[in-house]
Amino acid sequence: MAYDEGLAERLDVLLDDVPGLVVTHMFGGYGFLHNGNMCVGIWKDSLVIRIGIEAAKKN
Repeated sequence: MAYDEGLAERLDVLLDDVPGLVVTHMFGGYGFLHNGNMCVGIWKDSLVIRIGIEAAKKN
């Protein structure tokens, strides 16, 4: 298993009704692209979320 399939299933359900969202296998993981840009992904057992530069600076 290259990624947590249970987490992928939960995200599929949660994000099912988001317009413009495409699910793809990428980099040995599982990715969610919104209008062509990766916004959420799963790599091994980790959830990867794109938050943007300004939000990252706040931490």
